[in-house]
Amino acid sequence: MQKSPNIVYVITDQQRADCLGCYGHPLLKTPNIDRLAERGVRFERFHVASPVCMPNRASIMTGRMPSGHRVRFNGVGLSLDDVTFVDVLRRGGYETALFGKSHLQNFSEAPVVLKHEAQGKTPLPHDLQSARPRHEGPEYEQERTRRWEDPEHRVRTPYYGFDHVSLATHHGDDIGGDYRRWLEGRVGDLSKVLGPENALDRPDRQGPQLWCSPLEAEHWSTHWITSEALDWIGRRKRSDAPFLMQVAYPDPHHPFVVPEPYFSMYDPAEVELPDSFDNRMPVPARNLHAALREGRAMRDKQAAFAVTEAEARSIIAVTLGMITFIDDQVGRLVEGLERAGLADDTIIVFTSDHGDFLGDYGLMLKFGIHNAGVTRVPFVWSDPRMPEAHGTVRDDLASALDFAPTVLAAAGMDCFSGAQGRDLFDPDAAEPDALLIEEENQRPILGLGQPLRMRSLVDRDWRLTLSVGNGNHELVHLADDPGETVNLWDDPAYAETQHAMMRRLTQRMIELADRTPLPTSLA
Repeated sequence: MQKSPNIVYVITDQQRADCLGCYGHPLLKTPNIDRLAERGVRFERFHVASPVCMPNRASIMTGRMPSGHRVRFNGVGLSLDDVTFVDVLRRGGYETALFGKSHLQNFSEAPVVLKHEAQGKTPLPHDLQSARPRHEGPEYEQERTRRWEDPEHRVRTPYYGFDHVSLATHHGDDIGGDYRRWLEGRVGDLSKVLGPENALDRPDRQGPQLWCSPLEAEHWSTHWITSEALDWIGRRKRSDAPFLMQVAYPDPHHPFVVPEPYFSMYDPAEVELPDSFDNRMPVPARNLHAALREGRAMRDKQAAFAVTEAEARSIIAVTLGMITFIDDQVGRLVEGLERAGLADDTIIVFTSDHGDFLGDYGLMLKFGIHNAGVTRVPFVWSDPRMPEAHGTVRDDLASALDFAPTVLAAAGMDCFSGAQGRDLFDPDAAEPDALLIEEENQRPILGLGQPLRMRSLVDRDWRLTLSVGNGNHELVHLADDPGETVNLWDDPAYAETQHAMMRRLTQRMIELADRTPLPTSLA
């Protein structure tokens, strides 16, 4: 009987698909990830279920749409009652470990915006204000910043199936959890090295949320996460059990901060801006550029903002440096597996939780537009047991929903009922004719009048996006307009196409409606 493979799952934060050498980036150097693609399968049309951190990470773990696992937007933790693919592997004999960013629970202390609205009648008790119980209490505060102020606090395991957790929360140089404690032990007073007030002077690179960290590269979270993973591999040398290891880097998410040599590795003058940089087709792009012109732009937050050409080149250049740093660490991981004699028994998967505009429409970050820069992410599956597939490039439609079924199938395990994806290597599992993407938010952003509630249908040739309450509807012909710069929604010549896509969107939403829990009787 063939031994179950080890699985190393590498996930970055906010990295669009075309930001890798193997995906055709003209400037970025990522030789180690490129080698994984050469020794495996690269997916060209791999999309998110939601272009937002917490919802899509929950979809990866559960194989379910946000409307199914109910992590509709950032600020809702994944239920500890939900089954994850890691739970199944653990019960099946796998050793499981997480290094880096989880974000399956809230780590921000920011107050909620979406609250129960009192109607002037008898007030409801707290536990009856929501039709579904809120995921709250100490067990849902394990990633919270304030919990880590207690020196005794640790993530209680198993944590969504992980038996070992070395956590890194937040982004940039303000990362908490186990990493922050480790960093304090190395550099002492963090107030002297963190934040833009301690940045190294790099006047040739300027932009919102951009600065050069004075930390040594070996002290950066990207390096620490890799070291923690390699140490764990070393400690389990005598174990014969297979393992699942998630290596989750918080970069290249904003703020755009990294130490040298990566901060200055790429020259902004050599950066190519996207063809859509000067296009203002999407409603949010028009709103955000108007705010920049009129001096009322908010560019220090988590939501998308408009940039000048010089700012875009600087931000993109630093982002490329952050990705090359990650690539160097992927090289360390592969070398560590080889030294431990595990490389021939280990599947390595590389992906990201969502993309970034990174200059599309003159914008940075995400939210409110479902173009490929935000919804399409890298997905590389490097399996030494499949030499016949090495170097393959697949262009079938795939998504975050497929991650859990594919990993479980590779481990020789059934997938749980309610998962909504497919095993990508099962020849009998039919490719969907279109992908559904969901996005919601707690508050109005991007100059839109209501909180985002969006649904998109993406197939090989078209994208249809509907947005409740703000008129932000789009119909884009991807085959003829890959930059997604022309909105055909109001063009009468495409009315029939629009109607057909809306029927298909409805059909796909019905197909992906939640069918859990399993029944306990016929009636």
